[in-house]
Amino acid sequence: MQLPNTIPTSATKDSVAVMRSELDRGEFLLWAGQPRQGLFLSPDDAFATVWNLVFGAIGIFIGLQALISGPLFFGILFVAGGLYALAGSFFVESRVRADTHYAVTTDGVIFVTLWPWKRLNFVTYRSMAANPNDSMRLREHADGRGTIEFGPKSWKTLFQSNQDNAGTNPAMKSIANVSDVYALIQAAQHHDVRPSQYLASR
Repeated sequence: MQLPNTIPTSATKDSVAVMRSELDRGEFLLWAGQPRQGLFLSPDDAFATVWNLVFGAIGIFIGLQALISGPLFFGILFVAGGLYALAGSFFVESRVRADTHYAVTTDGVIFVTLWPWKRLNFVTYRSMAANPNDSMRLREHADGRGTIEFGPKSWKTLFQSNQDNAGTNPAMKSIANVSDVYALIQAAQHHDVRPSQYLASR
């Protein structure tokens, strides 16, 4: 299998450098990359986006009412929360994505977010083999980008933020050539990779 070239070379090198320190001894890096960068709306986050807009509008409405006839503190609090939900959350998501890295290794999949603090999660092939029916799902869009989600299906993932990989359903979101990465994970699960494909080791 040929390694997918999913992101610019410079970004790949950054991700390889980040992920090298997360490898266990005897574990080899097969692919490393980042989600799509910048401000954008992903089809995968449609429900969460609508929820943010509704919550933001309600927050601003309640806040303005409180500013007019209620405690000033609560009015400011609700307006600030509403403005964040409407616009600020998109800028925060973009900043988080800039410091989010994914990796496929010979042992599993690693998720690292470095901002605003370091968060690390991983899914091993052993745990995926124990739950084959709901261990990995692919959603690909027309442009070749998409999401690979791990763990059982749950309604909670509808509210999961774009880069919230700390819970039970971590995901590689908005990555290019997602079907190639998906195929690479499947190959690694069955030990169908060659040493020539190793990018790094500890």
